[in-house]
Amino acid sequence: TETDFKDQWNKLSASGAQVDSMVLLVHGGKRNDIEGELYFTPDKQNDGTLSTEEIQSLPKLNYSSEGNIDIRACNSGLGEMSVGLNMAESQGVKTKSMAGYAYFSESPSEYKGTGASSSSMYLNSYERRSNVGLFSIGSGNSMPPVINTPKKTP
Repeated sequence: TETDFKDQWNKLSASGAQVDSMVLLVHGGKRNDIEGELYFTPDKQNDGTLSTEEIQSLPKLNYSSEGNIDIRACNSGLGEMSVGLNMAESQGVKTKSMAGYAYFSESPSEYKGTGASSSSMYLNSYERRSNVGLFSIGSGNSMPPVINTPKKTP
């Protein structure tokens, strides 16, 4: 739930633990043409949508000098205020995010459907119809992630 996510984020912040690398596996993208949201199961305390403002209000974690966040959520790298850019700026850390809709695949470099017998599974954006347009089926190749580096403050 969104509440669980916020609670765990706050506990990590309060612990002061150094973060070298973080991977977020969550639903994300746009809703009503608003950029930069993450989606969770709603509960009695939260509506399930972590908005741009809520992302910005998350406490800044204690990142190492090489700290980074890998955001595995659909469309998390797209838009003027994408989740990736928002987290890079508000957390002061480099982010890597999805350049389109994310799919599970047996291969990191090209889309290969997964099933119960899959021995490997990767979550990436691939050049498939939803990422390249209705009139193209796409190559199936992995799409490079969007990298955001926070602006240096003077």
